[in-house]
Amino acid sequence: MRNKKNPATSGTPPESAEPGTPRINPEKYYKDSGMYEHFKNSGITIRFTNSAEALKRQQVELWNDYLERCKAQYEKEGAKIENSDIEIFRHGFIENEVKLFTGFLGQTQPERNKAETRKYLNEVTKELEQLNAHTPDPPAPDQRLSHDKIALINYYNGITITENNAAGIAQKSGWISKTSGRKLWQRYLYFTSNANRNAIPDNPTQTTKRNKIKLFESVLPYLNDTGKQKAEAEIKVLKIKLQTEG
Repeated sequence: MRNKKNPATSGTPPESAEPGTPRINPEKYYKDSGMYEHFKNSGITIRFTNSAEALKRQQVELWNDYLERCKAQYEKEGAKIENSDIEIFRHGFIENEVKLFTGFLGQTQPERNKAETRKYLNEVTKELEQLNAHTPDPPAPDQRLSHDKIALINYYNGITITENNAAGIAQKSGWISKTSGRKLWQRYLYFTSNANRNAIPDNPTQTTKRNKIKLFESVLPYLNDTGKQKAEAEIKVLKIKLQTEG
């Protein structure tokens, strides 16, 4: 069965023509015939549900392919991939495996295949539980840092927020809505501009001036030494500008 949103199929190759002879190995059949690569290049991945061991071997291949695509996208955007990014990617990858093979169990297939699918599903479910256990609980809504603060902290600490990793960073910070990742990414892009960080607020009042300085000072405890030095230097400049301009 093919699924455009999740392009995977668990098809079974034809049985051997000779009665009583061993059944054809699907993994060998599809790979030796070139059909596996043909379908893969078309965006369709055949999953070998006849064997839990084959599925585990295939998972390594698919994970490495997925990680390479993520790294390539980061490089394209001029970003450096961090270990925390890889953890987010792995969590999403395994979560998708659990959903995919839970769906496969509901399909019509030989009982032997279902048994092998269950073995594999049990393993990836266990890994997902372990990944969830290592993920700290997000802060309560009233304790979340604002998008502006998260963006500034990551900017000063030298961590690049991209369109791809923004949702994961936002989620770890307690922002779980579908739009939070994009909003965080936009605020990060805004603060990467020297002009924006040092700009005087539009129609400045004493309150808006103080609020901007307070925003930058509030992130200082979260910064590494290099980031803190840069932020403190910019705060001094900002204070001078806000006192003399506007």
